[in-house]
Amino acid sequence: MKKTSMAWRVVTLGLAGTLALSGMGGLAACSSASTTQESTSTTETTQSTDASTRTVTVDGTDNEIPAEVDKVAPTIGALAQITMMLSPTEGKVAATSTAQISDEFKTVLPAYEEGNGQGYDTSDVEQIIQSGAQVAYGPSSAYSDEQKQQLSDAGVVFIPMDNITTVDGICDTTLAIGTILGGDAETRAEEFVQYWKGNTEDAENRTANLTADEKPTVLALAYSNGSWTTETGQSMIASYIEAAGGTCLSKDYTAQEGSGGGRGKSGAVVDEEQIVSWNPDYIITYSTEATDALLSDAALADVTAIKEGHVYTSPKGLYLWSVRSGEGALMAPWIDTKINPDLFSDVDMTKMVKDFFSTWYGYDLSDADAEAVLNGTY
Repeated sequence: MKKTSMAWRVVTLGLAGTLALSGMGGLAACSSASTTQESTSTTETTQSTDASTRTVTVDGTDNEIPAEVDKVAPTIGALAQITMMLSPTEGKVAATSTAQISDEFKTVLPAYEEGNGQGYDTSDVEQIIQSGAQVAYGPSSAYSDEQKQQLSDAGVVFIPMDNITTVDGICDTTLAIGTILGGDAETRAEEFVQYWKGNTEDAENRTANLTADEKPTVLALAYSNGSWTTETGQSMIASYIEAAGGTCLSKDYTAQEGSGGGRGKSGAVVDEEQIVSWNPDYIITYSTEATDALLSDAALADVTAIKEGHVYTSPKGLYLWSVRSGEGALMAPWIDTKINPDLFSDVDMTKMVKDFFSTWYGYDLSDADAEAVLNGTY
């Protein structure tokens, strides 16, 4: 693994008008059926009459921020990953949820430590202030009204970003972060959203002719402290499963709400009896630990997915693909190579992963490490 020269804004249009990012090797570039959506983001920016500030409108709320933003504090790791992806050579992340920043994150994106070498953590408002961050952003529930006022009194603008549970929502959030960072990051955000939606649309197009009976049933499971949780409602993983031509078994499931394994309110507790009742064709877990627990659970031995060897751990690079992560841009095609391999026989996921790292992180990933990403062990 080594750093490579950064692939910046090279955009071409194929014969069918398909948007392709040079060097990406993504599905948006390899299928003539793929189309590109325009974003429906509600993010806007206007220059203030005071040249030292500008107004950024996110989800209908105006936020006055410095004209030049060079230090930010994304309050969760997923938004730190997206921030660095949009500005990979700049140390703009001054504080974040450091527990979610892996050694691999620091290796692939050394500019992160240039910005947060002190390890400032967004769980502590005082550390955000000490970091010198001009803007902090993340779920509004991260801080109390008193803490938000403390940030404001210190000159830190806090921008709530709660629309992060669906593909469209996280894409709009990506555009908002690009607008806050400004400059090249704003254009990169637009291009990345086009790439993300292009991959998802390509998966949808390839599987559009599948009948309901032909769609494999898929269940997503997380495991923590001896209990299982699954995704319900309009979750990220449900969107990816459906785009890949699968049926998400738990989408309409209602049960006691669980922690969701850190995934928010979409997580619901589920027991072995319910898993057996669903009898999924395929199971996607959120960690290798969950996969091991699933395969060693005697009560689940007769579940079709387990009997047929169709249990897969979600890929994970600098962040888990199956949740609110920019690397989720690769999730729909990855699922399809598992549940509809005949329709995706031309897709080389190892190449897609390596191209992703090269283009969006500026990093050359070895074949072995790309396979580790795909196996959830990187």
